[in-house]
This record gives sequence, C-alpha cells and structure tokens, in this order.
Amino acid sequence: MNELLASLDLNWWVLIAQAVNVLLLIFAFKYFLGDKIIKEVQEKRNLIKKLENADTAYEEIIDEANKKADTIIKEGKDKKDSLIAEAGSIAEKRKEEIISEWHTKAQTIIEGAETKAAQMEKEMEKEFENAVKTVSASAINKLFNGKKELQNEYIDVIVKEAKKS
Repeated sequence: MNELLASLDLNWWVLIAQAVNVLLLIFAFKYFLGDKIIKEVQEKRNLIKKLENADTAYEEIIDEANKKADTIIKEGKDKKDSLIAEAGSIAEKRKEEIISEWHTKAQTIIEGAETKAAQMEKEMEKEFENAVKTVSASAINKLFNGKKELQNEYIDVIVKEAKKS
C-alpha cells in the first residue's frame, strides 16, 4: 500500500492543509450560515405541514359551511311553511268572520222583511175587513132596512167567515 501511495505522488502536507481548509470551511459555513439555513429549512417544513393541513382545514371549513348552508335553507323552508300555514289560518279565520258578518246582515234583512210582511199582512187584513164591512154594511143595510143591531151582528159573522177562508 505504501507503494501505491508513493506512486500517487501525494504531498502529505498539502493534503493535511486542504483537509484543515475544508474543516475550516465547514466550521465557518456552520457558524455563519448554518443556523439561517436550518431555520429556513425548518420554516419550509412548517409551511409544507401547514399547506398539508390547509387542505384538510379547507375541506373541514367547506363541510362546515355546507352544513350551515343546509341548516339555513332548512330553517328558511320551515319558516316559509309556517308563514304559509299561518297565512292560511288567518285567511280561513277572516273568511269565517266575513261569512258570519254577512250571515248576520242577511238574517237582519230577512227579519226586517218578515216584520214588514207581517205588518203589511195585518194592514191588508184590516183593509179587507173594512172593505168587507163596507160592502156588507151597504148590502145589509138594504136587506135589514136600518136595524143596526142585527146589521152589526151579521157583519161580525161574515167577517169571521171571511177570515177563516
């Protein structure tokens, strides 16, 4: 092996000096730039981890947003349905009130008409009675030749018979 080293024609002092220079370079590199490089590498690793976590966080945020959107939509639909039901019940109640109001008005009109009809019937009966009495009195006066007592009695019987029919 000595022959091999001798055949390479190496200068040991130069080799040692170069080794020392390399060690000094490594030491200087580590002392002046090593912490900065390690810090930058660590920041890059942390950034990569954050980016990897960002995908997961992004998906979680999207899922959460979708859930909230679904909840809001469901609440909106429920609110819409309740408002429609409430409006329907209010409309039905108002319809019943209007029907009741008009029924009461119609009943009042019918009662007024019945009262007026009854009043007119009584007036017509009186007019009929007076007409019968007048006609009968005239005929009876000619029949009974002035006997008032018999005339009145006969007129009353005729009026009663006319009322029956």
